[in-house]
Amino acid sequence: MRESEKSATRTQCLIIGAGHNGLSVATALRKRGVEPILLEQHERIGDQWRERYERLHLHHITDAMHLPGVPYPAHLPRYLSRLDLADYLESYARLHELDVRFEHKVTQLGQKADGTWEATVTRGDDSQALQFIADQVVLAAGSTGVTPRSPSLKGREEWAGQVLHSQEYRSAEGFEGKRVLVVGSGNSALEICGDLYDHGASTSMLIRGPNSWITREAYAIYHRLMLAGGPILKYVPFTWIFSPFILFGLDRYFQFDIKRRYGDLSSKGVHPMASPPMWVMAKSEGAHPPSYVDGTWGDVGVSIFELIRDDKLATFTSEISHLEPGTKTVVFKDGQSAEFDAVILCTGFEPIQSHYATFVDAQVAEKLSDASTFRFLDAMEELPGLWVSLGGIASSRFGQDVLATRVAARVQSRPDPGRILSLPLTFVFVGLDPIQIQVPRRTILLNVIAAVALLTVLL
Repeated sequence: MRESEKSATRTQCLIIGAGHNGLSVATALRKRGVEPILLEQHERIGDQWRERYERLHLHHITDAMHLPGVPYPAHLPRYLSRLDLADYLESYARLHELDVRFEHKVTQLGQKADGTWEATVTRGDDSQALQFIADQVVLAAGSTGVTPRSPSLKGREEWAGQVLHSQEYRSAEGFEGKRVLVVGSGNSALEICGDLYDHGASTSMLIRGPNSWITREAYAIYHRLMLAGGPILKYVPFTWIFSPFILFGLDRYFQFDIKRRYGDLSSKGVHPMASPPMWVMAKSEGAHPPSYVDGTWGDVGVSIFELIRDDKLATFTSEISHLEPGTKTVVFKDGQSAEFDAVILCTGFEPIQSHYATFVDAQVAEKLSDASTFRFLDAMEELPGLWVSLGGIASSRFGQDVLATRVAARVQSRPDPGRILSLPLTFVFVGLDPIQIQVPRRTILLNVIAAVALLTVLL
């Protein structure tokens, strides 16, 4: 036995990351008799939210965004700020008495010959590395991506203006009166545009292609249906048959709602995706979250589509060709050019696997990057004992419970719970992670009994 192994901390389950997914999985595991250790690289739970731009608010109503069993306090607004969410997550971990090790950054993770997993951890300014050995490891380090995706802009180094990624943006302070081009039309881009406009910046947006547009208030209808309809789908036979039609109807309403509120904005470069919002988000591959175009707080706050419609926010639709060296000129591929003091790249993040690759062994990283191997909320037989926890906050109430059931079965040497049904129609049943979630056996059995009874009557 190596000396490092003698001093290593041993645990049945190690969770890397104490964000909303890590906390949800840990709580569900404790209810199943497993005591996990969570490794969090920040000083406090929620710091990953506290460090983001000040304008940031959640896109979904509080009814749909709390973690299992702990609703938000009644005094909080319908759309939480980043600080509200950070404090809530911290309170959640304290309430459930989770074993979180702070300022523990995993620098290496690999599988040993005996099948267990070994993590090397640095703690704050301590130069001495710590070792953790676990039978099961859950990667909950990030939800969608961590590493910024920044396009290569010719002339960037010699350009006279400022170029930054949305990850570096904190507030509109310092941009007052400046000409700012925001590249992208996702949610970060829309919120940053609103922030800049409210603080007197001359703001423009580069819309790089069709998007899935929606309003927060309209999408709240879906969340309310999901919350109210769960018990119905579980216990009333055949109701699941209508779920695709509900999705179809919601999609049509969402698209109608955008046109009703803002009119036709196609002349300004605003085009919807070919697939409607709910269907795009329900796909197992290439899923795309919608962009929320109403105010930061639903019907309250500046609406980006209103600014575009009223010519208060200019739009461009051609990609950037280059930045003119020694000037503040941005040249677009369609031949247009314009002067800007700053360019903010809201161009998203690399796939989550690129973040894993910064600390997992090369062989493990290669398998995680393989689409045929990578799965979340389910076992990866090519990497036994390693699990991936992804998904939004709303889905954590459902998906992480399923994941915890599977992990606990491995820890306690019980048979894995089988997958019963895996279809896109389960989207309305479980929320934002449709393909990976199982429908309970009781629901299937109830429908089978009802079908037999119905056929008996008819025949």
